[in-house]
Amino acid sequence: MKSSIKNLSKAALLICGAWLFLITTTSGVHAQGSGVKPIRLVSGNIIPDIVTPAEAKVAAGASFDGKTFKLIQFKQIPGDREQQQWAAAGLRLVDYLPDDTYFAVIEQGFDLDRLTDQAVTIIEVADIFRFEPSLAGLIAQGGATDRLVISYYTDLDAATVMAALQARGVVIQAHRDYSRQLDITLDPARLREVLALPFIQFAGLPPETPILEPYDHRNASGRANYLNTGYNSLNYNGAGVVVGIGESGTVDSLVDVKGRLTEMESGASSSHKIGVMQNAGGAGNLDPSNRNNAWGATFLSVVGSPDYAALYSSHNLRYTNHSYGVAISGGYDQSARDHDLRIATYPNHLVIYSSGNSGDEQGYAPYNFAGCPGAPSDCWANITGQMKQNKDMFAIGALELDDDLTSFSSRGPMYDGRIIPQLVIEGIEGTSDAAPKVTGEVAMLAQVYKAKNSGSEPTSSLLRAIMMNTADDLGNAGPDFKHGYGRPNLRRAYNVIDNAQFLTGSVSHGGTNSHTITVPANTKQVRVMIVWPDVAAAVSANPAIVNNLDLVAKDPSNVSYNPWVLDHSASVAAISAAATRSVDSRNTIEQVTLDDPASGNWTMEVSGTSVPTGPQTYYLTYEFLTDELTMMFPLKDHRFVSGTAYHLKWDSYGASGTFSLDYRLDGGSWTSITSGYSATSRTYQWTAPSVTGIHTIEFRVQRSALTATSDVNYIGPAAENFRIFSVCSDVVILKWSAVSGATAYKVYRLGAMVMEEVTSNITFDGASATLTGQSTVNTEYYAVSAVTGSNEGQRTRAAEKGARQLQLWRHQLDRHGFDRLVHGWQLVLQQRADHR
Repeated sequence: MKSSIKNLSKAALLICGAWLFLITTTSGVHAQGSGVKPIRLVSGNIIPDIVTPAEAKVAAGASFDGKTFKLIQFKQIPGDREQQQWAAAGLRLVDYLPDDTYFAVIEQGFDLDRLTDQAVTIIEVADIFRFEPSLAGLIAQGGATDRLVISYYTDLDAATVMAALQARGVVIQAHRDYSRQLDITLDPARLREVLALPFIQFAGLPPETPILEPYDHRNASGRANYLNTGYNSLNYNGAGVVVGIGESGTVDSLVDVKGRLTEMESGASSSHKIGVMQNAGGAGNLDPSNRNNAWGATFLSVVGSPDYAALYSSHNLRYTNHSYGVAISGGYDQSARDHDLRIATYPNHLVIYSSGNSGDEQGYAPYNFAGCPGAPSDCWANITGQMKQNKDMFAIGALELDDDLTSFSSRGPMYDGRIIPQLVIEGIEGTSDAAPKVTGEVAMLAQVYKAKNSGSEPTSSLLRAIMMNTADDLGNAGPDFKHGYGRPNLRRAYNVIDNAQFLTGSVSHGGTNSHTITVPANTKQVRVMIVWPDVAAAVSANPAIVNNLDLVAKDPSNVSYNPWVLDHSASVAAISAAATRSVDSRNTIEQVTLDDPASGNWTMEVSGTSVPTGPQTYYLTYEFLTDELTMMFPLKDHRFVSGTAYHLKWDSYGASGTFSLDYRLDGGSWTSITSGYSATSRTYQWTAPSVTGIHTIEFRVQRSALTATSDVNYIGPAAENFRIFSVCSDVVILKWSAVSGATAYKVYRLGAMVMEEVTSNITFDGASATLTGQSTVNTEYYAVSAVTGSNEGQRTRAAEKGARQLQLWRHQLDRHGFDRLVHGWQLVLQQRADHR
């Protein structure tokens, strides 16, 4: 059913809705007042009327199923024990609004006089607290809609709620039990009747149609090749982990995920979805240069808004990629809240979004600077969708191949000044390219964690903490609103997991926990981060943080260091500035770093500065950087093709000075690639030289007194003009142009999941091979590689033999054309003989 939204476009509603609504009359709030604290929303600060517990008892308000619903502001945050006692007596504080205000579910019989000493005011839940700005604007303009997303209060029976809605002609389209959200359709004429139901805590318009955000395939940008290529005997490719690609369309029969895909969508094949899945974990079957990230993971092709909870249980889905966005919009709506609520029930679950391709467009308030788009430096806060401004998931920006930020990559801050994107990675064709790389890398690290922890799964909050804290810093020093915490580095993340450099704890309001870590001698930088899965905020809360924890690092001399904090003031100068040490009261991620730290025992203090809904679990991870230089691409067994351009990559920290790069063939003398190369760069574009035959090749990078060398790799020409020359029954003949210097060839055929060498039922004759006993009913893929001695070169791109294909020749005549023609006629004569 199509939505019927009258009188205002949704884009316009998102801009003006909240302000239009503020001028309407609502019970319990007014524009001015004293003796109470403002309630902070996206649309502005609201000063509530003062209503005492005694007055609130007289004006009980509408009820449902024996319960009434109020907003209660307290003099200070009530403690955990006090909240538990009230809950047992019939008062449940369910959601928090800054400052010190709660949505409350009150059972009949609870005596509000118990709150006389604690409560500042008890007011009705006015519509301004219930409706998302877009819906508020629609109503203010006299519009209507036939579709809504609504949330009902905690402790209500879902069946009773749905029955009350259905009695008013509402059709339930979807129910997310964990977040108490319903997607509904209704008669627009009954919109206000339905919205007046007291059990509806929040209501908003449904999400807009997603806009796909364009892709490319690289395996080394986030150092995934350190784990998935066999280097140092490490083989972590996401095996045993289930990843979802959520967007419209099907993947069809994607060769690169053969044996690892469950298609749960219907309709036409989507090239965008195929590209996204390739980036997350294509096995490189069709094109060997496109083996990416989690190439052993299991994939689900799902819809753009899947039932995460059901798939979590039925298919063990843990990580879902969404490479799409909607209109640029800031705020905390029900879609963002849904993500944060889900973490409470499914703490191992994670959604990864593309940040958006709108980096050169004007952002949302209060960062919608007038200079944009004319002045790109004024373009900020252009994340494509409020669902990405949750507190417990990832949004990923895009880098060029040289680690520069792409001009189109959407940047932060979020509407309330929080950091977004959290990470960036190579994505030259769009953030749709970047996000699935990180999704695949999350799956790889989950596999690492399980292997190191007796099969136990990591929580997504811990994985996020490790990935962000071990990311390579880009842009301004420390976090920033363009790069987040930097580019993932799976080598560093692996070492943190391998060394168990993480811990978990919980803290209540006003409490403080102390943790000791030992900083080794000669450490160049210590890095510490906490991440906590904050409880969901109320819709339109500003800021969205509920439980505010604070991290302080103390060195052996008891000197304290605060985390890095960005200035979120609404000016270009402020949000462009580098982070400074301060107290962070907005983000649920805090990081402390210190260069050249004193060795010895450091104390990490985690304080529950403001924990209205506690106790709050948190995850702390730490890392020690040393004076290091490490070759990162290539590492081992990479096969370079002469004449092809590659980006060599390395990691370096500590030492100063420029870099030199060299290579050597077959263990011989070193040949210079470059010297005096930029001290700030970690990548260099290099074109593989022409050689005869296949050779070994090693690489070396040097900086000051440090040297790093790769393991053995290979270089040489790839076979050209590879083709399936003929197919007759179960006999397949392959041909290619001879490779100068090759002493042999290997033929590969697609197996259950990956390309496998054909070692039986095959006969070579120069630059051709005849295979017998091949399938006559299945689609097959073949490729060939050249060999010189024991050195093997790169496979060709695979050629496809269709199911039940019977062909005589496929290519135009060339210098071998006559031989093909004769051979073809021989096959025709044989076929005729076979059918007599």
